[in-house]
Amino acid sequence: MSFWSTTKASPTLWHASGFTKLEPRFLREELPALPTLPPSLSYLTLRRAVPADAAALALFLSEWYKGFDWSLSLRIEEVELYLHDSQVVVLIALDVENRLMGSILSTPFTQGHTLMSHGANLCHVYCIEGLCIHGSLRSKGLAGAMIGMIDATVNAIFGPVVMVWSRELASKPFFSTALHHATYAYISCARAIGQMSLREVPWDEFSTLWQNNCHRFPGIVASVPSNRRGGIHIWEGVDAQGATKIAVVSDTRRITKDGTPVYEVIWCGWRINNILYVAWEGQRYRIFLESIAATYRTGLLFATSLQTGGIAKKRWEEKGPWSYGTSGVHAMYIYNYLPPSFGNCLVHAIREDL
Repeated sequence: MSFWSTTKASPTLWHASGFTKLEPRFLREELPALPTLPPSLSYLTLRRAVPADAAALALFLSEWYKGFDWSLSLRIEEVELYLHDSQVVVLIALDVENRLMGSILSTPFTQGHTLMSHGANLCHVYCIEGLCIHGSLRSKGLAGAMIGMIDATVNAIFGPVVMVWSRELASKPFFSTALHHATYAYISCARAIGQMSLREVPWDEFSTLWQNNCHRFPGIVASVPSNRRGGIHIWEGVDAQGATKIAVVSDTRRITKDGTPVYEVIWCGWRINNILYVAWEGQRYRIFLESIAATYRTGLLFATSLQTGGIAKKRWEEKGPWSYGTSGVHAMYIYNYLPPSFGNCLVHAIREDL
């Protein structure tokens, strides 16, 4: 996907080096040109998807949006939630027989404003996700063309637009323009033992708590949480030291080869009455997260080494049925904007990813 290395809207290693001041600004304010497909793919048609495409898109994603040990399981009505939302841009590639050969989505980072700790306050920040190419067309330039097309389309509608996107890497690179890297850890819910009493926090209660407190969080912050598919749950428990811990867990709609659901911790923190705080390095979340995993009974619960992901550690393997560092690294990137920092910039967003 050479797109990222050929556009001036992509941050460079110089930006990430620490030798230049990261002031809040767009890297590109003019509209990008519409890309052209490689000659070998000129028979394809790229267009914006409509609700009538929901069934075909759900089937396409379930067949081709996958890793070596997981696949995606989205219901048609869940796909329709994206296609009926005018703020979501879904592009699809079709061949001459009208068969779906590629997809990409751009969804709002938040329905509110995006705040950054270096002073930015932005209305239009989008997430690139759902990039999926039919197996017969991979490594032929279609992915880069679709990224370029959605970049041009979203900027034409809402621009100038900031975008964030995620990648799963085998290992942490030495040099990178990522906002951060996070090492995965996971536990089998069937093997987890619940040692803490938990309360599931109602969505409206948590949403109010978040909106009243998130302006104090460091890094990049989505001011309004979203639960589009209804798969996000908030858990709360009081640990042995009397601290009220909170974890936000998403049903990713990913399943393993044997059909096991995959859950992921997307934010961790703690509260004192109506004041919400981000998790900090000295806190211990292992027993709390194991108790949450036990409530699901089946599936895998993923956490990460970040403060927002539960501060998972290698030593968790010695104290419970955890596996650390065997599922690669999650990296998040920003496009068309300079963030507060690179490499250690936390992202606080309560939303579902594809």
